[in-house]
Amino acid sequence: MSRIVDDLIARAQAAGDEAALAWKDGAIPGRRFWDGVAGRAESLSRSGVAQGDRVAIWLPKGPATVETLFAVMINGAIAVPIDPGFPAARATAVLGEIGPAMLVTDGKRRDMLAGGAVERSRVVVTDAMEGSEPGGDPLARKAIGEDDPAMILMTSGSTGTPKGIVLTHGNLAAFSDWAIGQFGLTREDRFFSLAPLHFDLSLLDVLTSQRLGASVYLVGETEALFPGPVAMALERQRATVFYSVPTTLQRLLSHGGLADRDLGALRWLLFAGEVFPAPVLAALMEAVPEPGYANLYGPTETNVVSCKLLDAAPELGEKPNVGLPCPHSDISIRDEHGNKLATGETGEICVAGPTVTQGYWRRPDLTASAFSDAPDRLYHTGDYGYFDEAGDLRYLGRRDRQAKLRGYRVELEEVELTAMDTGLVEGAAATVADGALCLHVVAHDPKAFAPSALTRALAERLPRYALPDRVEMHEAFPTTSSGKVDMQALAECAGGTDA
Repeated sequence: MSRIVDDLIARAQAAGDEAALAWKDGAIPGRRFWDGVAGRAESLSRSGVAQGDRVAIWLPKGPATVETLFAVMINGAIAVPIDPGFPAARATAVLGEIGPAMLVTDGKRRDMLAGGAVERSRVVVTDAMEGSEPGGDPLARKAIGEDDPAMILMTSGSTGTPKGIVLTHGNLAAFSDWAIGQFGLTREDRFFSLAPLHFDLSLLDVLTSQRLGASVYLVGETEALFPGPVAMALERQRATVFYSVPTTLQRLLSHGGLADRDLGALRWLLFAGEVFPAPVLAALMEAVPEPGYANLYGPTETNVVSCKLLDAAPELGEKPNVGLPCPHSDISIRDEHGNKLATGETGEICVAGPTVTQGYWRRPDLTASAFSDAPDRLYHTGDYGYFDEAGDLRYLGRRDRQAKLRGYRVELEEVELTAMDTGLVEGAAATVADGALCLHVVAHDPKAFAPSALTRALAERLPRYALPDRVEMHEAFPTTSSGKVDMQALAECAGGTDA
């Protein structure tokens, strides 16, 4: 049986007047929140949604979206959160890939859809689900197994054919169990949810908080665009757990006044998804010294598989340390033939264990290329690294972020980190266009920034073939809906690709 669903139903039955969800316009008590989930679950059942059906959720982040998400999972259907910021063509492509039995959206987005994306009769405006009178017991436990799919998370960047990663109930439970134990999470915690619901970081914020019976603050899409209000909300909510990506944390530090906020309640500040430049991390840890810091590593296809608890920021030039493997993960370093490599040898990071997903929805070709089953199900991450003598996993970059320049293989992430280590820029991102390496930077002080000084500093640290051909300055980097630097957008503005 699904431990996730069992725990959610138990919390629903025990819910009282304590806040379950909060957002900028208010809060909702646990009892009322779970009544809303029950009403939506009943509405889904009456509409003919069966166990194993896909239900797409294309809504702004908020209480109604979370209620719908849980209602779908408790019914045994498969929840597919769609980026609320998608234009109509992109949403239509995702829906075509998923083939949902139902789409739950709002009137504005329903009217944006191209004909044929979903049968009109299978599109439900979320307001129509509210106030449904439950018949029987809509939260009664169903025969949902740990291997049954619970969610499909869409991931494909800003262009290309969408692909959906299938997460089972067991995948979700294995990650959630680990996080609860590793960080001592309890129902007394107050989670701060900045990640969108289609991004796997939200599985900690939203799913684990409600599994524990804790409260979570939902940062809306518009609110998330402005670092100042986000930092204010973090202080006002007395948040104890905050999980985000480095780019977002850097923006909160440099433009949100994070250092001036009273964050004494914060117990854990967790980050994942990108390499955190050492100088920026050091500045953040100095500005916000209260919480424990942890660097979590793992692609969406595995969720978190290693963790580094940090007492201090890493040294300049140190290879990114993503820590020891989690107890649930079996990480190995392998060569191009799939052979395991010894400590200190560099190869592809491969992962087995209960968080490794089933693969890609209706994409057997992609699944076969990334997953293998002998002897255990193994995911080939496309990331490169090695284990050091202490047993920590060192991350060296992605296969698709290597570029062939001037006859040499150049690691674009190494160029970026080296630029950050100079202390001359606030942000750095490397792309390749027409065989030339472009280094995009955000300067501390644009008026005082001299590209030539950065180039000279890089020449002291990088081989000649890895030096940028040009430096482009930006006021700020574009970001994806998950808060990471949008490398595709930067590559397009430079006239090429980033690999």
